[in-house]
Amino acid sequence: MTDNSFVLFQVLINSGYGYCPINAPQLTFKFKTIDLPLEEAYDRATDIIMEDPRYRICDIALCAGGLYSLRCWKAIEDDEMRFEAVSGGHVLYYSEALFRWKGQIPGKV
Repeated sequence: MTDNSFVLFQVLINSGYGYCPINAPQLTFKFKTIDLPLEEAYDRATDIIMEDPRYRICDIALCAGGLYSLRCWKAIEDDEMRFEAVSGGHVLYYSEALFRWKGQIPGKV
């Protein structure tokens, strides 16, 4: 994790469990996003969020075999963020300090 990643990771205090965005475009990547070790999933999510912390949110989910998948979305400025409940071990990560819809995250702990 880079020094900047660590600073942002410190503000990723809150997480939403068991939910995913339903009205934001999902981002696509040129790197592998499934069957990741947990640390790599966190590192990639942190880097992706840092590119636009006000509008990006990621989901890390447990896959078969003890590895993880990563999905990220870019929120839309003029549309309130909405979420749906999903089954399985899904955790939402976002910038607690900067994410525009941080007060609307369901399942926060």
